[in-house]
Amino acid sequence: MGSMNLKVNEPSMEDILASIRRIISDEQESAQEPAFADAESSPLKTVLEIAERHVSSNLYPEHLSDAPDDQPLIQDDPFEEERSIAHFAEARELARPDTLATAQSSQVLTQPCERDPGDAMISRMTETSVSEAFGKLNAVRAASHSPTVEDLMKEMLRPMLKAWLDENLPALVERLVKAEIERVTRG
Repeated sequence: MGSMNLKVNEPSMEDILASIRRIISDEQESAQEPAFADAESSPLKTVLEIAERHVSSNLYPEHLSDAPDDQPLIQDDPFEEERSIAHFAEARELARPDTLATAQSSQVLTQPCERDPGDAMISRMTETSVSEAFGKLNAVRAASHSPTVEDLMKEMLRPMLKAWLDENLPALVERLVKAEIERVTRG
């Protein structure tokens, strides 16, 4: 009878689940409530209104608002000349592929490429100095014949790699061949 008394005081599984559901729903409701009770007074809304006014005033300045324009938006080009059919016929004659190729090839062959020394990015003296410095660097490297770090690493790794291959390669190849034979025989 003592054990019966303990069960009466303990909440049932349904009571525990109902309590958990209440707590979860209370937390969700409090999370959904805005930090400000009145949405009209929220700082975010104020900032958005100010930004909207600023953007709209920049997009539509008052001095350009609804004032009628005296000048049309598109004006006729006063320098445009009347084109005649003869002009188009002449252009068509010049645009023929054989005429165009001949004209271009004669221009290419007769016009030598001339560069003004004043247009260079660096002076002649600077160019000479830089060329000499790089020439000295190449001469020192070629004369020294000292091994590079890469050469030293190759020399050090070669015996280690050879030893590893001698030790592990036969077993590795044997295992791979055996696996391939089993795969082929299974179909």
